[in-house]
Amino acid sequence: MDQEVIDAVKSYIDKLIRAGHPIKSAVLFGSRARGDWLITSDVDLLVIISNTQQDFIERIVEFSRFWDGPWALDVFPYTINEVKRLLNRGSVALYDALDYGLVIHDDGTFQRLRELFRDAVNRGVIRRVNGWWTIPTEPIYP
Repeated sequence: MDQEVIDAVKSYIDKLIRAGHPIKSAVLFGSRARGDWLITSDVDLLVIISNTQQDFIERIVEFSRFWDGPWALDVFPYTINEVKRLLNRGSVALYDALDYGLVIHDDGTFQRLRELFRDAVNRGVIRRVNGWWTIPTEPIYP
């Protein structure tokens, strides 16, 4: 992991919070979290918020305005309800963040989701096959 990236993400999350965005969790995932990044690699960031009136694309545009790091940012700003649906439906980005993501900020929301995810993996509800996640065989989030 690259401390410079972690520091930039922490600063970014602080800016979002100061701007009034209801950030519950922020998790770095992808190559920057795994440690196998290249000089051209972007920063993949899952951001969980409590609620918003904006749709997903509007959130991406809004949240991207606050990023001033030297790397490209791929931000996934989901509401908690969207994350619950994705957890039950299947999402490679979300599952990767839950599997190995580096928690930058959390009010306990991500920790609880990670516990549910790991339990589902242990029970075989979801599995990683040839580098990809399977669709859950039953709901993960009650």
